Amino acid sequence: MKKMKQERGAVAIVEASFVFPIVFLVLFLLIYLGNAYYLKSHVDSLVEQYAIKGAAQCADPYLQSSALPTSSSVDVKPYRYVFTGYMDTVASSIASSAQGKLKTSGLFSNMPMRVTSSADANMKIFFSTFVVEAEYTIKIPINLFGTEIDLLKFNSRSEVPICDVGEFIRNVDMAVDFVESNKAIQEGIGKVKSFLDKIGGGG
Repeated sequence: MKKMKQERGAVAIVEASFVFPIVFLVLFLLIYLGNAYYLKSHVDSLVEQYAIKGAAQCADPYLQSSALPTSSSVDVKPYRYVFTGYMDTVASSIASSAQGKLKTSGLFSNMPMRVTSSADANMKIFFSTFVVEAEYTIKIPINLFGTEIDLLKFNSRSEVPICDVGEFIRNVDMAVDFVESNKAIQEGIGKVKSFLDKIGGGG
């Protein structure tokens, strides 16, 4: 009764009832956010790895198989950048592989969740790139009244150039051979040259 009148015991209990939940909440948020940004770095790394892998497979079809090519299975897929659908096949394979690999969990369960990934080969005239993109949300690992709450939303994207000098030279040679073998094109080029020569000579 003497301690209660001095309020020493009651004050400690009241302080602990306020301080302990706040400290616990702060520590929980620090651990949660640290784990969330660790997962973000992990997903960024995976997206970049799959973009590099997709660009390499577009440039070299042999990389799609883990086994060494034999004389009966050699398929270099010539002119694969021109209306063959090979790039779409590579993009579909990379997207499905990335979708399964990106569904990872951190310290808490179901982090991240609802991952959607896509891959695409951007074919240009003079250059090509391979793009892998992933969108995902990270939720609070505590269900409030049976509902899941999304706290953080991230987007990861990586674009890697497709470096295939040999294929570019092969396509250029094909275009040159086609022009040189086509009589109509050669006649047109001859007429243009003669017209330019007349203009140059007259000037």
